[in-house]
Amino acid sequence: MSTLEFSLPYPPSVNTYWRHIVMGGKPRTITSKKGREYRTEVTCLLANMRQEPIAQPMIVRCLVFMPDRRRRDIDNILKSLLDSMQHAGIYEDDSLIKELNVRNCGVLKPGNVEIQIQWPWYVAFRHFAESKMGGEEDAEVSSRHESQDTA
Repeated sequence: MSTLEFSLPYPPSVNTYWRHIVMGGKPRTITSKKGREYRTEVTCLLANMRQEPIAQPMIVRCLVFMPDRRRRDIDNILKSLLDSMQHAGIYEDDSLIKELNVRNCGVLKPGNVEIQIQWPWYVAFRHFAESKMGGEEDAEVSSRHESQDTA
């Protein structure tokens, strides 16, 4: 099992990540200036992290440290965070994320997100299942997923 860990700045909310415009009489949705700036910052920070994008199922864990005490929905930051990591070349596509864990860890100015990625997913799952449940059934389930993911 491989693990990658890194820290990223607090991302923009999905509420500010997209902009709706009309071009040529047709409505379009584009990434906002704030969203593009965040994506560029993440790409620069992660430029030397990996040579090849992860191309297999994975688990992503996020510890979110809020920038202030304002009330926020933790799920509103996921789109910009996950898309930026994909754009930076950490993984081929966020559809490869088979498990996503997000935890609000309180306030830590200026706000950041600690990321842990483990792959392949079925190995990480099997390790978890065996350590928590010790069950052969769980190892059997992850073996079935392993054969499906490699097919």
